[in-house]
Amino acid sequence: MGQTGSRPAKSRARVLALGVVIALMASACGADDSDDTSVSESPTTTQVAPEPTEASPATTESLSLRDSLLEMLPEEVHPLTEDIPDNLLQLLVDVRGQGPAELVWVDAGGEVHEGWSEAFLDDWEAITGWTVIESAPGLDLSTAAVQAQVDSGATEWDVFAILDYGTAERLALEGYWEPIDYSLFDVAALPDVAFYSDEEGNLVRGGSGGAIPSQGYYVGASDFGIVLQYNTDVFAEGSQPDSTLDFFDVEQFPGKRCAFNFAQFGGNLEFAAMANGATWDEVYDVLATEEGLQAAFDRLDDIYDEIVWANSGADSIQFLLDGQCDLGITFNGRPALRIKQEPGLPVTITWGGSIINGGPFAIPKGAPNYDAALSVYALSMLPSRQCAALNAIGYGVVMNADPFPGCLDDFGSEWGPQYGAAAGLADPFFFSDRPEVEEAWAEWQSGH
Repeated sequence: MGQTGSRPAKSRARVLALGVVIALMASACGADDSDDTSVSESPTTTQVAPEPTEASPATTESLSLRDSLLEMLPEEVHPLTEDIPDNLLQLLVDVRGQGPAELVWVDAGGEVHEGWSEAFLDDWEAITGWTVIESAPGLDLSTAAVQAQVDSGATEWDVFAILDYGTAERLALEGYWEPIDYSLFDVAALPDVAFYSDEEGNLVRGGSGGAIPSQGYYVGASDFGIVLQYNTDVFAEGSQPDSTLDFFDVEQFPGKRCAFNFAQFGGNLEFAAMANGATWDEVYDVLATEEGLQAAFDRLDDIYDEIVWANSGADSIQFLLDGQCDLGITFNGRPALRIKQEPGLPVTITWGGSIINGGPFAIPKGAPNYDAALSVYALSMLPSRQCAALNAIGYGVVMNADPFPGCLDDFGSEWGPQYGAAAGLADPFFFSDRPEVEEAWAEWQSGH
């Protein structure tokens, strides 16, 4: 499967072309004025142009370019474009010119999709006139499905929200993603905890220094926590859990507990290894051994009869609200948005002992609406939209650029990732490099 690295250059070419047209028009106007060959007899004076200051506005040419782009958009959406760079605005205008049409956005669904809609998808629809079609194929986000689509040459999805960097890198190196033009947003603003890809598809840690590549295949777009949630009506103040390891303490915290029915993303094995005494720095080394992995399964066996298994993030919060469990493992954004919608819900979380993970967005190779996908991708990575995501649902990237940190409201500050309280950052490669762990999980579950 060949690369399509020339695609991002099309948008830049259109911007340059429009700038040339404007410059030519300005030149023509100047030529008309020069036709007057009369010479004044009065003494000439030398006109000295004022020196520019730091507060000088943009040049007339750049203002004309932006104004001409805004004229192509409804006036009511102009406020949505204030922090959008000119090259991205050009791309959005081009996409609007292709529509109205539909873009298929694939994510985990539920509260996650609602939060991203509030943060940037609704704005993108308003600017472009397109409609976002949500697809939520399940918590594994059907990685095999996107591979099958690309392999068959019949890609149906436009943007794919990946849950882990290891999978993102593997599929990039195998040629399953379209390139992303990094000039459309500020990759350098990513924090140290986030990853992005280089031009070959390899992971690069944010804040690692060095030259930023002109393009890559994915950018860290959604930091999240794997945390413990609990019912505050069941566990009153003074007797509440304060760590994910309390999940295993059925004596002090009795009752049913919910957990994700998968190894990767759910934290089950990592938490079990820590409950067995491993420090966070030792967890993945322990789980890489047959003995350590079996010990983690044994620890889960001890409380197996008390566990209610959830198959999605939406289930994890709904089961708690329905009373199917009193505490459980979830992603921080799931209870966050439910509580934002219904402030009186008896649910809270603890960041103690949690795992911070993250995932990027990607555009599948052969996406039917590449320009549209690239434009919504770039819009989602603007600092203002990442801050809006954190304020909406608690998922997002705390970027090293304005308007951070002042843009975070009380909700975003409370529910966004709390790196200091977490046990640590998830290993981006452990599960993708060791598919036998997933196989062991399936075999363990089938024995119950």
